[in-house]
Amino acid sequence: MRHPEDEAIQYACGELSGDPQPLLQHLAQCESCSDMVVFVQKFTSTLREQGRQEREQGKERPSLESLLKKAGFDRETAREIIEQHFTGMQKGKRRDFSKPKLPPKLHVAALKNIYEWYVKNLCADSIVDPRGNRVRFFPTTFIHLAEVKNKSGQEPVHRDAVLKKIKKGCFRSRGGGHVRTDWGQLLQNLGSALPRTKELSWAKLIASEPTQIFLDRRGLETGTETYVRNFGTDADPLYRVMICKVNGHNRDVITIFPRERIDSKKIQKQLWPSTVAG
Repeated sequence: MRHPEDEAIQYACGELSGDPQPLLQHLAQCESCSDMVVFVQKFTSTLREQGRQEREQGKERPSLESLLKKAGFDRETAREIIEQHFTGMQKGKRRDFSKPKLPPKLHVAALKNIYEWYVKNLCADSIVDPRGNRVRFFPTTFIHLAEVKNKSGQEPVHRDAVLKKIKKGCFRSRGGGHVRTDWGQLLQNLGSALPRTKELSWAKLIASEPTQIFLDRRGLETGTETYVRNFGTDADPLYRVMICKVNGHNRDVITIFPRERIDSKKIQKQLWPSTVAG
């Protein structure tokens, strides 16, 4: 099934030209695209309302980038949204941010389909780091890596039960959006979960081709190692961090998250590359 993401975003922003009926028919049958439209509508309306309040208080109109950051989006995701907002509708014209080409991301899809991809491409694959240690992904870890939330906006405690619902296509909630909840928290949940879920396709590169692997103070206490991959440049870095539990010759993935900078002062021991200049 083709997912008309661009048309769905245009429709959610009130900018779709042409006959909307084909898209509406798709939205009626596709849970993931329908959820995305609802999210974008709520997100943009919240931004407009916040901007209106700022103006009424005599404050300078906030930039879209600052509002995105306040809503919980990381820098790279905010940049993508801004690029889409300002240039995506201008006959395909794109800004050149002079950044390296990033690996492909997963398309927005039903949670069941993303979980099936995760099991096939990460759990079932034999992934080895540069030192020869196997990096393992487990089905239950998907709940945390994809930031799946229950109806209260919290990470589910009973992961096996939630996975059964996901495999049956019965689990809908991603950010607590199916109950009355704090809109700011909902935006933060979805603003973090959606880009991180799409970046699961980067996980194998973080494990097998990291920029560095090290121990920090917490790692010394908990028996974990830190994998870092810079998907950007030295001048404009785009770090993704993976924390793994040491289990013999295996490294079991616990979490993956973005980081704007890596503090060298917190590195207790460099594990790979084995030598550090200076």
